[in-house]
Amino acid sequence: MQQAQTSERAIEPAIVVGHSMGGMVVQTMLRRHPERYRAAILVGTSPAFGDPKGDFQKKFVADRLAPLEAGRTMPELAPQMVDGMMGPAPDPDGRALAVDMMGSTPASTYRAAVHCLVGFDERANLSKISIPVLCLGGPAKSDPRDALQLCFDAIAAGASGIVFGRNIVTADRPDRMCAALGAIVHGGATVDQALQKLLARQLLVRAR
Repeated sequence: MQQAQTSERAIEPAIVVGHSMGGMVVQTMLRRHPERYRAAILVGTSPAFGDPKGDFQKKFVADRLAPLEAGRTMPELAPQMVDGMMGPAPDPDGRALAVDMMGSTPASTYRAAVHCLVGFDERANLSKISIPVLCLGGPAKSDPRDALQLCFDAIAAGASGIVFGRNIVTADRPDRMCAALGAIVHGGATVDQALQKLLARQLLVRAR
């Protein structure tokens, strides 16, 4: 649909963003019509689903279809599915919109999308992508100190910057985590100093 709209409306080359399965969709779009896009952002995704006969792959598909096989509906499943992809304190309006969109997805469409994963493989096209692509991924850190340590170690090893995704998105207050990470990247702060900055901002807000 997005590809058709871009063509019909003569929209200038777009920047496309895809998360998880959406990242797979973006990779397919880049192969089919590379001239329609000027950059892409891929978050927590992969260029291939892997061996369809693998234990992980079979369990992945089975786990996602089991509730439907048991007779539950998409509107019933939507809140749990959305909460599994969001942080602990999501924007209420954003969550409500996501739940509504997921709940309105026909079960047949969801089943087809999950089954499509089995044959997904865009690895052969990776070397042909000529536009800038930002890839976001990495381990989730439940303890803020661990995330700050990861940042500190990267800078200490010679990195000039960092790209954090889920460790900011899933933080209780993403703005405070950004400030703490910025203190390390731009201010040369230690992990303890950045953590103090994070906690100080929390205490300041509570005091207000």
